[in-house]
Parts: sequence; structure tokens; C-alpha cells
Amino acid sequence: MMKVSINMTKFKIAVLAILIVVAFLAMPRFIFSQTYPAHGFGFIPLRSQSPIQQLRFGIQHHPPWTVPKGKWALQLQHTWKNVWLHHQDLFRIDGEIHETVLRSAYGLNKRLEVMVELPVRYLSGGILDGFIEAFHNTFGFGQAARDQFSRDQFAVEIHHPDQDEKVYRIGSEKAGWQVGNMVTSFSYLLVNNERNNFRALVTGNLKLPTGSQTELFGSQGVDFGLSVGICYNIGNIYPYLNGGMVYYSDDSVLGMKLRQWHATMLIAFEYHNQNSNHSWILQGLVESGVAENFDQFSQRTSELLIGYKHRYQSGLVFEIGILENLFYFDNSPDVAFHVGLVKFI
Repeated sequence: MMKVSINMTKFKIAVLAILIVVAFLAMPRFIFSQTYPAHGFGFIPLRSQSPIQQLRFGIQHHPPWTVPKGKWALQLQHTWKNVWLHHQDLFRIDGEIHETVLRSAYGLNKRLEVMVELPVRYLSGGILDGFIEAFHNTFGFGQAARDQFSRDQFAVEIHHPDQDEKVYRIGSEKAGWQVGNMVTSFSYLLVNNERNNFRALVTGNLKLPTGSQTELFGSQGVDFGLSVGICYNIGNIYPYLNGGMVYYSDDSVLGMKLRQWHATMLIAFEYHNQNSNHSWILQGLVESGVAENFDQFSQRTSELLIGYKHRYQSGLVFEIGILENLFYFDNSPDVAFHVGLVKFI
């Protein structure tokens, strides 16, 4: 009986997700703005996908412009990532995460924007382990002990030798659907000098503990973040530089003492011709470690993403990206696939 109830819940959520996507795409074309701003499409708005950074809320970096006054921007994103993190007798994080984010932004005036977002996640053992192992074997990357465990399982183990060998274990009982924490933000356009191709923006983030009560994916406190982003385009090249700080009210998770101040930086390059509906993006994200003194959890994380965006005549923007840990294996996701849709109303 319980199994039937769980399956029905999953079915209802799947149906609701399909209806949201259909409604998103089926909105009448005449209600969408057909005038496009004289700048690029922006980098891929994606938080850190590192299994370490996923333990807490992270800053969502914002391109240096805002939604026009009286307009709405609706964004639907989905990211599928495989995570693996292992240190013998100390920790293991293994699994796959599907995360869907619905984000809505509104232009209060020509410089000020307010945004609200809510993520929904599905945790499981996944299906990618065999593919990743074959890929690593083919190119000689090594498995980092992945092949010592069963494939396609969800498992988190944190060992604390300094706490009488205490072990925190999370398994398949925590797999399934989870509602994430709601984030609201205000972005203010500090500089919008189109003549000199320079823009600067500041964003304040507030995370509210609205999500599922769990040991993973976000603390249950109220967190604050502040970031600044700039862009100075040179012809068809748009370089972006964003930096930010976050203060976390919670100071521990899974027995680990956490740092309450957190730093993040994003560097991105976009190629976009103003007469084109295409955009190619290369971006890197670097974040400070989350723990005060716990091996890789105390080290900074780095991620590289390659993305593409296409704008349709209706004003719909489609984005796709892939993230791989080709250069730094220790604490970044093995692989992540991202798709998104943006609509201006």
C-alpha cells in the first residue's frame, strides 16, 4: 500500500512538471517582448554542482543587467549530475541528482529587479556509473576507487575518527523527491554604459528554510549572500567577472564543523553576434571549501562548463550545457548535463 502511494506521488509530480512545461511553451506569442537588449545572452546561471557545495545554499551569480521595468522573466532549468567523492575510511558520497528549478524575476524599475526561485530534487543511485567508468578507462583517467563499490547506488558516509569513530550514514532511505529551499534576491544595476560597453550589477540573496528537513542539500537556517558582477564586451566577445560572499547561520552538518563565511567567483566568456540568435559560452566557477578542517571538504572547488544558447523569434531562449571534471577530479562532479528555458513577458 505504501509503495502504491509513493508511486502515485511520483506520478502526480511528473504530471505537474509536464503541465508546467507545456504551459510555459504554449503561452501566446503576442504577449512576449520582441525588442531585445543590446547585450549578450549571459552566462549559464547555475550554482556549484560540486557534491561538497551541494551541502549548503550557494550564490546564484547574475549577469550584469536586469529585467526591464514592468516585465517578467520566467526560467525553467533542469540539471542531471553524477557525483562521486571518496577517501578511504573517511568519507564517500555516491549518487545522481536531478534538480529542477523554477525561477521568476520582475523588473521593479529600469535598474531594480526582484527574483524568487524554488528547486525540486530527485536523489537516486542513477544509471551513469557504467558509462563513466568506461569513459575513464578509455582515456586512462583512473576510477578514484569508484570501481570498488556497486554501481548505481545512493550512499553518503562520513567518518569522524576524532569523535570516537562516529559514522554518519545516509542510504536509499533518503533517496526520492525533495523540495529545496526558496531563495529570493534583489539585483540593482549600478552601471549601464552602453556607449562604453560596460555594465555592473550588485545582487543580494536571502535563503529561507522552506525545503524538506534533511541532513543534505541546504541548512535549515536563514542565509545571506551578496555578489557583484561586471561585463565589458569587446565586439562580439563578452567577458564576465562575478564575485560574492555568503554568511551561513548554521555551523555544522553531518558532524562537520562548517565555515560560516563563504567566497565564490565566476569567470565566463560568451561569443555572441548581435545579428545572430546563437551564443556560445565557456565559464568557470571557483568556491571556497565548506568545512573548517575536514580533508577535501575544506578545499576550494573548481568547475568548468561549456554552454550554448539559442533565441527563438517568440522570445524564448533555450540553453544547454555540460560540466565535466577533466582537470580537477577530487571534489567536482563527475559529469553534469544542464538544459533551460527563459521567457520574457
